[in-house]
Amino acid sequence: MLLQKQIISDHYDRLARAHDEGKKVVYTFVPGNLNELVRSFDLLPVLPEINALQSGMRKLSGDYIAEAEKQGHSEDVCTYVKCDIGMLKKGNIGPTGKPLPKPDLLLLSYTGCFTFMKWFELLRQEYGDVPVAMLHVPYQANGRVEPHQREYVIKQIRSEVIPALEKAFSTPGPVVVDMMVDREENVFPMVPAGGANKDMILERPGKETKAKAAKSQTGF
Repeated sequence: MLLQKQIISDHYDRLARAHDEGKKVVYTFVPGNLNELVRSFDLLPVLPEINALQSGMRKLSGDYIAEAEKQGHSEDVCTYVKCDIGMLKKGNIGPTGKPLPKPDLLLLSYTGCFTFMKWFELLRQEYGDVPVAMLHVPYQANGRVEPHQREYVIKQIRSEVIPALEKAFSTPGPVVVDMMVDREENVFPMVPAGGANKDMILERPGKETKAKAAKSQTGF
């Protein structure tokens, strides 16, 4: 436990010194974890959920959540999100009392929770000109990773994520990372944009499902 606390404290210390030492910083999420890839580029990761968790353990999150709600975020919104946004609004001082650096890249590892996408949309609005990249990790409805799902993720990492990171972090100054996915590349099961888990699509929709989708508010 003491060693873990020291490791966390040391990491926040490195983040506080990052830009002074010329280090670049990537904000990313715990699910669909990309830390090994981020660290292989000698970049420092910031995990917003860990910021919220550490703030909660130190009894700091209440003020941050209240600040986010004061800014207009609903009481129904995930408190992880509101804690992170509230911390940013109150000066972006991390859980250990040291400032967190502005991200050089928002790397969204999307694993099916729509909250993550909205969370990074909010951070993008707050930070302005920070580029955004995305890795889509499909949901495993049956509890197993199917071969086509593994191939889908590997393809994104090899052909999109790694080349984009190489270009972004070998170039001085900001770089826009545009992640393109073929519109016909459907990996099932999937949750439609704006839908809930109950709207999950298990296979390629037929004519009847498509007709229903045209009348549905969520898509399917």
